[in-house]
Amino acid sequence: MSVCRQTLINWYGKMADHLTKLIPAMKEEALHEGANINVDETWCRYQSRFGHKKHYIWCLANKAAKTVIFFYDEGKRNRNVLRDFLGDSKINSLQSDGYNVYMYLDDGLHDIAHLCCMAHVRAKFKYAYEQGMDARAKYFLDKIGWLYNQEKTYRRQGLTAEEIKDERNSEKVNQVITELRKKLDFHLYFDTASQSELMQKAVNYMHTFWEQLFRYRSDGNYTIDNSLAERCIRPMTVERKNSLFFCSKAGAKASAIFHTIIETCKQLGLSARKYINDFLHATALGRTDWQNLTPAKIYLK
Repeated sequence: MSVCRQTLINWYGKMADHLTKLIPAMKEEALHEGANINVDETWCRYQSRFGHKKHYIWCLANKAAKTVIFFYDEGKRNRNVLRDFLGDSKINSLQSDGYNVYMYLDDGLHDIAHLCCMAHVRAKFKYAYEQGMDARAKYFLDKIGWLYNQEKTYRRQGLTAEEIKDERNSEKVNQVITELRKKLDFHLYFDTASQSELMQKAVNYMHTFWEQLFRYRSDGNYTIDNSLAERCIRPMTVERKNSLFFCSKAGAKASAIFHTIIETCKQLGLSARKYINDFLHATALGRTDWQNLTPAKIYLK
């Protein structure tokens, strides 16, 4: 069947309009009371009469609920986007990178535990070691690598959340983190003259977010890094390299909707194509109980 491009675009937009009706129900699933959330954002471009503008799409993931939500919100990246999306939800924690918008969670504006991503720290020391040619970064890479190996051991042993918490606060782990802090303070306050610029950035970053980086030890359900959100958002960054830009804001919003459905289906082990087909069939029959038509619920009845 040969179909013109404009017809495909129209179908794409109409399907996105139908799928948008699911977002409030999926948001309720993801932001339930006590939820642990991972969040990240990535840039995109859309074409306007003034040229290509750089905007942002956010990704919010709940591992336990196996729900992923992308949202565009006019392409903004400021604090209000996150604050409005969270609303009055009573989630337990939110894990992110060190972008300063997330810091308002630590200002008492939200009763939410804020965790930072250890992978970002490891990457900065890796840059310092490989690109900055600073051998002092190797110590931090080894210690952080040891912490990651501990996490792999917990998963391999199938420990419960309470057991993981106990292991994360064991004498050996406390000793390693104490040594790490001493070495960080040494490079932060005494060994500054000969540090490469990349090493300085890594040291300052780890010092700034020290408390948030090691907050994962306070709950066995927390993760050491934000890899869940980053894995979910990666297909969109790959897509960006191929498509280059959206032709309108509506296109960016539609993309966020489709990525929401696709990534949630992937988390649930479902075929996104089959789900969309079943969803459209259900709506064609007149169903509007959106809370029962989400990827997590549609096959339960």
